[in-house]
Amino acid sequence: MKNFFCCWLLVLLAIFSAGCNNKKVAVEPAKNGNKYVILDVRTADEFRSGHIRGAVNIPHDMIDGRILTVVPDKATELKIYCRSGRRVKIAMESLKKLGYNNLTSLGGVHDAQKILDLPIVKD
Repeated sequence: MKNFFCCWLLVLLAIFSAGCNNKKVAVEPAKNGNKYVILDVRTADEFRSGHIRGAVNIPHDMIDGRILTVVPDKATELKIYCRSGRRVKIAMESLKKLGYNNLTSLGGVHDAQKILDLPIVKD
C-alpha cells in the first residue's frame, strides 16, 4: 500500500510539473567574468513585444511565488529592468525580503539594452 501511494504521488507530481513554465535559468557569464541573471519584471505581453536577449520574465507582482524556482541561488547577481524603472524598485523590495541582495537596477528596457550592450529580441 505504501509503494502504491508513493507511485501515485510521483505520477501526480509529474503531471502537475509538466505544465509548469518555471525553469531553472542558465546563468549567463557577464563581460567581466562574473555570472548574473537578467530579470525582466514587466508583464508577459510586454516581454513578448521585445526584451533583452537572455532575459527571464517574472512580472514584478509574481516575484514572491516564482523567483526561487527560477533562481534558487540567492547569491546570484540579478540585473533587473522594466519599462521605466518603477517596477524595478517594487521587485527589488520583494527580492530583498526573500534574501536576494546582489541586485542591480538597470531602469527601463532601453537603458538596460545600452548598459548591457545586448540586443532587444522577440521570441
